[in-house]
Amino acid sequence: MKEVNNLRSFLYKFFALMFMYPSKRNLEILKNEFLSDNKLKENFKYLINSDSSHVFSGVDFITSTLTSITEEEWEKVYVATFGHTVGDIPLYETKYFPENVFAESQRLADINAFYTAFGVKVSEQTKEKLDHISIELEFMSYILEKELYAIKENNEEYVSVCRDAAKKFFNEHLGQWALKFCNRLLQFSKNEFYKKSGVLFQAFLNHEHSIFES
Repeated sequence: MKEVNNLRSFLYKFFALMFMYPSKRNLEILKNEFLSDNKLKENFKYLINSDSSHVFSGVDFITSTLTSITEEEWEKVYVATFGHTVGDIPLYETKYFPENVFAESQRLADINAFYTAFGVKVSEQTKEKLDHISIELEFMSYILEKELYAIKENNEEYVSVCRDAAKKFFNEHLGQWALKFCNRLLQFSKNEFYKKSGVLFQAFLNHEHSIFES
């Protein structure tokens, strides 16, 4: 379980970086921490039980692209896919639930309550709302890291707290809309980089749904 959670945290962090607005720092992190020594492919193959060759060929394509792409090239692809404003592929949870302003505020307040409970504050440097997909993915990675530390310290009570929080946050927030995001990404993206990212993300999300539904 410990090894599996470590891989899950790794992939949550990877996808958080993939869907965050491109920067030189994020590109360097992806190259140095996720692509070196074939980590991404090995971790993905270990965690995701899939016979689909196109899923794993996507890992090779993404690895190759990120290894050679520049920050400027990545930014162009990102903007062409997601735009500077909300388009066909929204990156925000609240855009998938066309509710009134009050309901949207309540949803954001609930997300913030999760973050606050774990001492998480979204950096002003990100310039993103609390419900941005990368922020939610980063939070899931963080909870899993906290759980791993609690396991190491034999703190069973906090292990339970982390597991309950991860399941609740996924079921009430990220898990409610991330597959819809994937579907839109596969439908509307005009470049292979983010189409293949969508295929990988979809496979990972299906794995996470199977965990939290058990």
